[in-house]
Amino acid sequence: MTSQADYPHKVYLELTTRCNLHCSMCVKYAPNSCIPENDMEMDVFKRLLPSLAGVETLILNGIGESLLHPHLMEIIRLADRYTPTSATIGLQSNGALITKPMADELLDRGLNTLCLSVDDFDEPQRKKVAGEHSIRIVEKAIKHLNLARAKTNGRFTLGVEVV
Repeated sequence: MTSQADYPHKVYLELTTRCNLHCSMCVKYAPNSCIPENDMEMDVFKRLLPSLAGVETLILNGIGESLLHPHLMEIIRLADRYTPTSATIGLQSNGALITKPMADELLDRGLNTLCLSVDDFDEPQRKKVAGEHSIRIVEKAIKHLNLARAKTNGRFTLGVEVV
């Protein structure tokens, strides 16, 4: 007989190694990097679902931009269904893809934690390199996520990390 103690309490899943940006400080774009562009297959994720029964924290990110995964909303919905009610289901994002409808859907599906990365605060002082991150992207994402949070009765934690 299995108990919650038989399951991991914290799980990190890298859903994709693809990214919509090309930031100079990212390990993915370092010289001699050989990180392939791939998405986790849905059947692989589904096989993991039984082991989420006792998970306190499920983080859906890694080197890539999780919002690019073609089945992200279904993954969040399933994670919400298979993890305990009190579990944290979160991801990290550069924020560039977060629109108002996407923010609403992320929270509706069960995402309750999102951390946005900020690469620099000096953007107005210098010209950005094409494909790099922007503080303006993060500001827009925060606005959309705060509006989505205001419409929910559930818990949602929004964080920002400086990379």
